[in-house]
Amino acid sequence: MEGLEKIISPFVLERKRNFDNKSVVGGFSKFVLSNLTNLEVYNVDTNKIKKLIERYEHENEENRKKIHHDILDEILNSVIKLREVDIEKIPGVGEKRKEALKRLGINTSYDLIYFFPRKYIDFGKLSKISSVKRGEYAQIQGEVLSVEKKLIRKGLNILKVKFFDGSGVIFGIWFNQLYLEKFFKKGKKFLLMGVINYNFGEWQIENPDFEEIYGFKEDREEKIMSIYPQTSGLSSKMISNYVRESIKLTKNFLIDPLPKEIIKKRELPSLIFSIENIHFPTSNHNLTVSQNRLKYEELFLFQLFLFLRRVKTKEKNGYKYEILPDYKEKFIKSLPFNLTDAQVKVIKEIEEDLMSGKVMNRLLHGEVGSGKTIVCAYALYLSSLNKTQGVMMSPTEILAIQTYNSLKKFLSPFNINVELLTGSTKNKDEIKKRLSNGDIDVIVGTHALIEEDVQFNNLTLAIVDEQHRFGVLQRASLVKKGEVPHTLVLSATPIPRTLALTLYGDLDISMIDELPPGRKPVKTIIFTNEEKERAYDFIRKKLNEKEKIYVVCPFIEENEKMEVASIKKKYEEFKERYKDTKIDFLHGRMKGEEKERIIKQFREDDTQILISTSVVEVGIDIPEATVILIEDANRFGLLTLHQLRGRVGRGEKESFCLLLLSNYDKDALRRLRVLERTNSGFEVSEWDLKLRGTGELGGERQHGFSDFKIVNLLKEEDVKLLDTVKEDVSDFLKTNSILNYPFLVKELSLKFKDFKYLDIS
Repeated sequence: MEGLEKIISPFVLERKRNFDNKSVVGGFSKFVLSNLTNLEVYNVDTNKIKKLIERYEHENEENRKKIHHDILDEILNSVIKLREVDIEKIPGVGEKRKEALKRLGINTSYDLIYFFPRKYIDFGKLSKISSVKRGEYAQIQGEVLSVEKKLIRKGLNILKVKFFDGSGVIFGIWFNQLYLEKFFKKGKKFLLMGVINYNFGEWQIENPDFEEIYGFKEDREEKIMSIYPQTSGLSSKMISNYVRESIKLTKNFLIDPLPKEIIKKRELPSLIFSIENIHFPTSNHNLTVSQNRLKYEELFLFQLFLFLRRVKTKEKNGYKYEILPDYKEKFIKSLPFNLTDAQVKVIKEIEEDLMSGKVMNRLLHGEVGSGKTIVCAYALYLSSLNKTQGVMMSPTEILAIQTYNSLKKFLSPFNINVELLTGSTKNKDEIKKRLSNGDIDVIVGTHALIEEDVQFNNLTLAIVDEQHRFGVLQRASLVKKGEVPHTLVLSATPIPRTLALTLYGDLDISMIDELPPGRKPVKTIIFTNEEKERAYDFIRKKLNEKEKIYVVCPFIEENEKMEVASIKKKYEEFKERYKDTKIDFLHGRMKGEEKERIIKQFREDDTQILISTSVVEVGIDIPEATVILIEDANRFGLLTLHQLRGRVGRGEKESFCLLLLSNYDKDALRRLRVLERTNSGFEVSEWDLKLRGTGELGGERQHGFSDFKIVNLLKEEDVKLLDTVKEDVSDFLKTNSILNYPFLVKELSLKFKDFKYLDIS
């Protein structure tokens, strides 16, 4: 990108000189004209640029500024298009593979190069089978010689695979995982990772992780293999090949957004070096520095965006609410329950914000079931009493309908008009008209609320229920619907307060850290695969007591490498197991209307078991449900399991969370024991940080922290890096205007949709 940087550099100088056409010898306009040929390599519309720049020297400063902006934008947009090659143009990607890649969220070559490996295998640490020792953790490679299945007793069978590496023989042993047989065809070669045992006169490796390899690796090679998240019809090897092709196609068009002074200060490698070495590491050192550079970049952009938004927010005055002493008294009297001390404290903080004359920009952080909705209802009640409008946006249609019903119940005693707007709403046009006329006081909905034709009459309060999204990056598209509305963001992700303060840099933070009185803690019980019949018997007992039960499975489709219960397969299994019970299933790919129908039947009718993916995690409130069984619990993150557990325990009856392990794994068991010991989400998150530690090389991402591609803020070293980045961003902005860094501005505008509303000019 050196050639492009040489062209862009005078643009920066021209801005600094207030567009006087003297940034280079002979004039800025002549410089641009002389470089039109050089711009053709980036597919820039040079005719458009020629017409614009020929006017430049004859225009006033304001018009020159506009021309300068339009030319720069044309150049950068052309470069961006060159890195965004459609995946069907990548060699080897046909129609089926294209659809499989799309399931992973990959649509372009740029998506592919930022689709990072989930883990790495270092072939430099290989052991020969002849040299393994009992009790050691080893990485070995071997060719399949034979496969044998054995029934040991009822409920226990083993798959025994014989491997040979030229130096000796070892047996891979898998308990109750006969489905793995299809992978181990005679003659195939595998890398095995696990603990070595010596039993019955033979070397064994029990329940090892495994990856198919294509040819043995020599000991002397320091060869590190990247392993990617997979989906049906797409292996890690295929993804690796597509990534390699994508790097070839785009490496000359990758813009490095980081300022040169930052790169120098932190001694960071180049962007292209880091991209190449995170996918195809040439050494452990190069992998580590590449990961750190990409993490730094991700955090730098994130923190810079938050800092700019905070500055802009604090510059503005907000609508000043009038709150009379009897407002709160009347609201509390209308409730059929008492508020907790934590709720009262948060309500006071919100009142102070709304009466201050400054814009409220607050995060409301609370446990699942801690009563955030009633706090929102009170804030919306105040917006209505002040003759203005309030809006609450939910992440899913199911949750929006549920929130709408709750708010309507709380606000109806005060004749406050509450309406719902989602993708499935039938009378959309009528609701939009009444909203713009001011006939609707409070509107609840999904992303349908941010469509261009949704207009408010006088919006002063916007509440965004982010739920499990770790970051608050999409608010402005809703907030811009009002003049300068107050903003309240909800989060149920129980992260440590110190981490919340570090991450949500542009928000004041309120915490609801206690549950309503009378809530019985959910009892969590772990069952190994050998004990699963006990779990199913417990479910039968609860069904006989007419209680309702969730069953949660990780994936919709069978995964080729893991024992993961398919929803439909589990549904058929449970229909056979519990023949007189009405059972239904739910997953994230269903349409909103179908989901709502199924949930309504589960809530109100005789459906007793609802089998689902973790879609139930995002806020479904059914007090009648008293048991949640989570299949393959070792496949979920601790925080996700805690969120799922929060679906039960919402009524008066004692509730249970049953965690079923697909195979015995002492590390997974140790992790899950945390959920047996505590019901506090904040404690769970602290334990998650401790147990994950700092040495997890490219480990699985924690569900819910999806604003980051490589950063994992449940890792201590990433939190420390975030603190460093915050300091660097602050120092950088003290002496620099980001407008003098066009690559940085362009990347911010691409990554954060609401960056354009900040008006940084």
